Amino acid sequence: MPPIRVAIAGGGLAGNILLRQLRRHCPDVVSARLFERRPFEDASPPGLNVLLNHNGCAALADADPELMAAIRAVGFEVRNWSARTMGGDVLYHLEDVVAAGLAQHPCVVARWDRVHAATRTCERRGVEYGAAIERV
Repeated sequence: MPPIRVAIAGGGLAGNILLRQLRRHCPDVVSARLFERRPFEDASPPGLNVLLNHNGCAALADADPELMAAIRAVGFEVRNWSARTMGGDVLYHLEDVVAAGLAQHPCVVARWDRVHAATRTCERRGVEYGAAIERV
């Protein structure tokens, strides 16, 4: 049976994670290509900061340690962070969760353009930069 052909639209964090996971876990079953509208050399606009919480960092570190290391390299760790309800009540403090051993990874905050550049650097195989959608 021929491999399933998968087209991924968008070379941001989610698109790159999906491409890398398909390549890692389904190389004989799936043929994946990622299409990104920006050329590789075109830097993303700075945009907002991206916060990967402790659970997100743990999941990404488990699924793709290389990509998590690349994101950590362009961001900074947050060790004191609180989750609050809409009314302002504190649900938990990150430092308490880490100290209790419930989270092994601190949060990471980075500018979006730096996260985007890190994901682009980690995976270039099977990525078509400067792609456009044309009406048929």
